[in-house]
Amino acid sequence: MSSPSVLIVDDEPDIRELLAMTIRRMGFEALCAEDLAGARRQLDKRSVDFCLTDMKLPDGTGLELIAWLQSRADPPPVAV
Repeated sequence: MSSPSVLIVDDEPDIRELLAMTIRRMGFEALCAEDLAGARRQLDKRSVDFCLTDMKLPDGTGLELIAWLQSRADPPPVAV
């Protein structure tokens, strides 16, 4: 059985890496994206169990990501 997965969306590499390390230590799979487009690409490839996003992204906002997720079947919970 695979570990639950978390998508981390943040444009700051240091924050992404710190969050990914923390998530992995908790036993979860961590996926990362640096912007809204990257998050959408990740989510088009696979589903995740949880999404953690920054509010301000280079190409949009965390709220735009939430709206996009909610338009899809079975969206994951999201924290901004």
